[in-house]
Amino acid sequence: MVNTFNTNQPNTNGFIDHIEETSPPTSMISNISSSSDPMKTLIEMGFANRAKNQRLLKENANDLAKVIELLTLDTNEDVDSFIHRH
Repeated sequence: MVNTFNTNQPNTNGFIDHIEETSPPTSMISNISSSSDPMKTLIEMGFANRAKNQRLLKENANDLAKVIELLTLDTNEDVDSFIHRH
């Protein structure tokens, strides 16, 4: 997540003017954990919903990079809905 706060514009919502959705680079993902257990890696990264992790791992043939991308996008959508709700 990248904060693209623009100091030239007034902050109308009191939080963040804009959050740009980004995915972590694949090189970052490969260096996250030396563990061969993708679930353990996801938990270490803070994605603690084991049922959701397991479902995404199964749906994406244990492709850890793809699962992290999906979880990151999902997290950004949660942040966006929180910001726009208030």
